[in-house]
Amino acid sequence: MKYLFFLFTFFFGKAQQNPLPLNTWMENIPSGGYVKDLDNELSPYVGNYKAVYQGNEIILFVTKEENRSTKRGGKKFYRDALVIKYIAKNQNNQVLQDTQNVNNPNLYI
Repeated sequence: MKYLFFLFTFFFGKAQQNPLPLNTWMENIPSGGYVKDLDNELSPYVGNYKAVYQGNEIILFVTKEENRSTKRGGKKFYRDALVIKYIAKNQNNQVLQDTQNVNNPNLYI
């Protein structure tokens, strides 16, 4: 019975890696690792921002996405990221570009 318990624990037990801070170098991120916003460094940037320049208006929608799958430098890992979507309007309030409904997983910071 002990042998069966050991096998069950060995094969089905999940060892969790400790999350890494945002400023971790790419070389130090293991494949499958999680780069987490441990100190809430990204939270102050979340929100809606509006700017007007020469009559043109742009509205930014900044959100924080946690545990986002990322592939860089031949490694696949997870990280917290800021996702920015926007609406750009001309002087006549005509929408030039709107990315609010775009679900491109490569649009993040």
